[in-house]
Amino acid sequence: MADCGDGLFDWSKLRDAPLTLGYAQTRHLVSFKLPPNVTLAAFDRALAAFGRVVGKEWVLATDEDRGTYEDIYALQGDESHEPAAAVAPASTEEVQAIVRLANAHKIPFWPISRGKNFGYGGSAPRMSGTVVLDLGRMRRILEVNERLAYCILEPGVGFYDLHEYLTSRKIRLWMSIPGNGWGSVIGNALERGFSATPYGDHTAQMCGMEVVLPSGDLVRTGMGAMAAAPPGLCSNMGSVLPRTRCSPSRASGS
Repeated sequence: MADCGDGLFDWSKLRDAPLTLGYAQTRHLVSFKLPPNVTLAAFDRALAAFGRVVGKEWVLATDEDRGTYEDIYALQGDESHEPAAAVAPASTEEVQAIVRLANAHKIPFWPISRGKNFGYGGSAPRMSGTVVLDLGRMRRILEVNERLAYCILEPGVGFYDLHEYLTSRKIRLWMSIPGNGWGSVIGNALERGFSATPYGDHTAQMCGMEVVLPSGDLVRTGMGAMAAAPPGLCSNMGSVLPRTRCSPSRASGS
């Protein structure tokens, strides 16, 4: 809990929100802007196609939805980063399908992990009229290996999520947590985030990634690209697995 002047703010609201939802009520509703060179009819067809992949409820295209992804640090009246809509896939396959549909319908998109790594990057797109590809629903912690001190995460996993996973299972690994602990672990590392721990350079601790290319094809970095990759997962010089963030620091004491 933190003192916000007129009372206490419950930070768990930021921790628990699966997407960036939660800021719209404190900001003005943004105006609707279409993607460049896309008609309203064509845009509606694209949104309908997205909905057939992720479900209609995860195509976020109301005024309030758009306000949710606004740049909360923008100068007053800045309308250069307003999204046209957002789409929230729940799996790698859905991400691939959305990227291919965006190509087919000529829709620009802006991918975010959780949109909460304030100070490094936010949820607002670089260009107005862009569709935000919100990966916040992808919150699975696929593996934590205590002996080798690595974890395999999806992009929507926040620092709170990982901390609760470790403590609830009494896993004796020491997390490196930045000031904005409600942000994405992967997103923070990709934005060159850091903290004051021995392994605080989060980017340097990444061992491999699973990446959806602009074509919709999937690529895995390093030896994670091999079927039956060897178990040497804690090296960012070679042996890796997809969606992996390696943090070799181990908790000491009881």
